[in-house]
Amino acid sequence: MTVTPTYPGIYISEQPSSSRTIVGSSTSVTGFVGYFLRGPANKATPIFSFGEFQQQFGGITQNSEASYAISQFFLNGGSEAWVVRTAKSTSTAPFRAASVTLLSAVESGAPVLVANAGSNGAWGNSLYVDIDYNTQNPATLFNLTVSDLSALQTTGNVNTVVSRNLSVDPSSARYAPSTASREMGGLLNATLPSGGSATGSVMPAQTGLTGASLTSLTLSGSETMTASIDTTAINNPSGQPYVIGPLPDTTTLASLPYALQAAIRQVPQLASAVVQMIGGQLRVQLTDFGYANNVLTFTGQLATLLNLSGQGVSANCQRYSLGSGTVGAQSNAVSGGDGLQPGADELTGDSVARTGMFALDTVDIINLLSIPSVSLLGATDAFQVMTAATAYCEDRLAFYIADMAASVASPQDAIQWMAQNNITSAYNAVYFPSVIIPDPLTGGTRQTSNSGTMAGVYANNDAKRAVWVAPAGIDDKLVGVLAPSYVMTDDENGMLNPLGINCLRNRPVYGNVSWGARTSAGADVMASQWKYIPVRRTALYIEQSLQRGLQWVVFEPNGEVLWSQIRLNVNAFLNNMFVQGAFKGMTPAEAYFVNCGDDTTSEYETERGIVVVEVAFAPLRPAEFVIITLQQLTATSQT
Repeated sequence: MTVTPTYPGIYISEQPSSSRTIVGSSTSVTGFVGYFLRGPANKATPIFSFGEFQQQFGGITQNSEASYAISQFFLNGGSEAWVVRTAKSTSTAPFRAASVTLLSAVESGAPVLVANAGSNGAWGNSLYVDIDYNTQNPATLFNLTVSDLSALQTTGNVNTVVSRNLSVDPSSARYAPSTASREMGGLLNATLPSGGSATGSVMPAQTGLTGASLTSLTLSGSETMTASIDTTAINNPSGQPYVIGPLPDTTTLASLPYALQAAIRQVPQLASAVVQMIGGQLRVQLTDFGYANNVLTFTGQLATLLNLSGQGVSANCQRYSLGSGTVGAQSNAVSGGDGLQPGADELTGDSVARTGMFALDTVDIINLLSIPSVSLLGATDAFQVMTAATAYCEDRLAFYIADMAASVASPQDAIQWMAQNNITSAYNAVYFPSVIIPDPLTGGTRQTSNSGTMAGVYANNDAKRAVWVAPAGIDDKLVGVLAPSYVMTDDENGMLNPLGINCLRNRPVYGNVSWGARTSAGADVMASQWKYIPVRRTALYIEQSLQRGLQWVVFEPNGEVLWSQIRLNVNAFLNNMFVQGAFKGMTPAEAYFVNCGDDTTSEYETERGIVVVEVAFAPLRPAEFVIITLQQLTATSQT
């Protein structure tokens, strides 16, 4: 604060430091683009564990190379991924979300809400919706329950989410289209039907059978009723309705729901029945999902007494069914579709619409990029994607781990593949061969692309050692890999390494390891200064860190005071790296330098508001070739 001395004494003033800490950026945030079972389409979604990936994108899927890659990423030490789902949509194989329109119980046939699956895919056809009026105000509010059965066969689990006290009044704080979508955890989105909702007292019809209001109850002990289900799926060989009742004479209105539920459940085929009293009305529903679209009806003396037959009865479907609902107060069902494997256009995407890999534009920082589906494409499409991915990484200061075609099965194939694709960029790397991993879906094994595995290895190496250390050698084991798909000899390794092809090897005792650390510009004949992966990634780390750590410089007065502050801050950052062993040299002067002043920024540039900072560093290069020289001493030389 500013001090204005007005009397004799001691004044204290705190002044801001000219040193601003530059924090090192992340080095292993990985973007994955591919085909998945579920999840938002063309939207970058953060994932921090494989369990989270299973929840949001459906986990491993046989026809999804990227799902296996993400599993390998987390197994090998990855901790942060951004996942983009994409697919090809055609008229015969659409990529779309399942939906169904919920109709009104008051205004006959009037549409009220459209229930849409939270994301595209056939998984949405396993979503079912319940509506009930057991709310604070049954006349104007309703509860919406969505049940996801997509994992029922594989895990036996049904994921159920409830959104309570919803309203169709746009002025309500619990307005259904916004509230339900927010509270459904990505399972369901509620929207208005085309043309808006119905008018008047509109609420979607309750699922199940609802009787007229009851005001009194008198039982003689002889009343019975029969129950029928409009379905052939239920086990009813005789085809006759089920006999229910009688109820105990001691049954009161308060105990009626429990007594009726107990009576109905005595029929084994109706053991899932649930009975509620809501606003003086009985609601009967079967919770077994086998009855999703079927109407339950009652007839007989007891049904008449309980207002479950005749005037005032509302018989709706047992559950609204996304994708296939036709019975009861539902219409316009649209079946969800998975689409087809993405091609080059879908994987590359559009920079304006932010689709495909460009969906990652919304992410602050991406360090690594993996697009495993490239291995399944034809040569022309694969070249298109790899070229676009490399350019994208160069623009984002990231590094692309490219996958060879699945057909590359030998060192000769790998050499030919490199030549055909002209892979010579310092912003990507390729590995041979692919890897064999356990397949949890089949109980067998699967040969799969290796970019997800290597992205995890990079992340683990960065965390345990540093980005300037090569992600290769006996300390970088390939976790979850049974074996490389091709067993390589040392001579074959020596044939590929000078061409910039990194090899995955099985070393005795040590197991499966990465045995190469060159960029695709690392062929010996190219003599590139970015020959090695750790050198390229160290430079990217410095660039990203300085780009973010010097944001305060913008709009500061462009003169010597600013230049000296920049030199001070950047020197402090690089000196910290030097202390950690990131550079060659015995002293900081030998390891790096920072220049910012009159000799880097001309008067013309200063007038234009430009400040130029020069940074140079002496990188550590990996010891690819360790040569041991032995000399035998003679007895004469020893004396």
